[in-house]
Amino acid sequence: MEPSYEIADARVRAVGGMSSEHLSAFVTWLGSQQYSAGYACIVARHALAFSRWCEARGIEVSALTDVEIERYQRSRARRRSRRPETRRQERRALKLLLLFLREQKVCAAATSCITAVDRLCTEFAQHLRCNHALAVATIDTYTRVARQFMAWRFGQAEVCLSELLPVDSIAFVQHESKRMAPPAVKCAANALRSFLRFGAFRGDVCAGLSAGVPSVATWTTTPPIPKAIAADHAQRAKTVATD
Repeated sequence: MEPSYEIADARVRAVGGMSSEHLSAFVTWLGSQQYSAGYACIVARHALAFSRWCEARGIEVSALTDVEIERYQRSRARRRSRRPETRRQERRALKLLLLFLREQKVCAAATSCITAVDRLCTEFAQHLRCNHALAVATIDTYTRVARQFMAWRFGQAEVCLSELLPVDSIAFVQHESKRMAPPAVKCAANALRSFLRFGAFRGDVCAGLSAGVPSVATWTTTPPIPKAIAADHAQRAKTVATD
């Protein structure tokens, strides 16, 4: 069956009670934020399981915090082994649910201080989602690289994008190349390029700064060159060479 917002909404309404009301509004909110119907169904499934877990423990919606998400994921991990990708997907879904509930004033705001980097990354993610319609996984990767770049460049100092220079992006890509494989470095370079274009869109950096991000080669051969040859092949080559 083709995923749709109607299917996601029907799934959460089947629960009944107060949870149904909030989860149904959450599905509508996902649509307004331009998340795909398929992803809305995935998020609804995770949110529904989390809601049932909370209700079984008498946890009110108004009392939800990040701590409950941590407890929920720990309880799930004890019951069965799951792939890290599934746990990350679940965590992203529940963070979205908590964000929605906080925006609706249903539960208390986060107690941790929201930094300028947090706000910038949130705006960057929204820009990628609304203006470029990128996949959720790609948005997560790009915002993570943007956060790493700002931490690398500014450290504990105030973030000021207008201070960025072309040498900064070159040095960052070189730094990443020392710890990552070429395909991952290429992805990081693409993410940085996108972030700098976003900065230009905001008017924080000059328009040409993104062009200074170096390209990363990930050449491959078809078929791939073997790393080693069998011992008998080496002996044949040696024999031929001495004849």
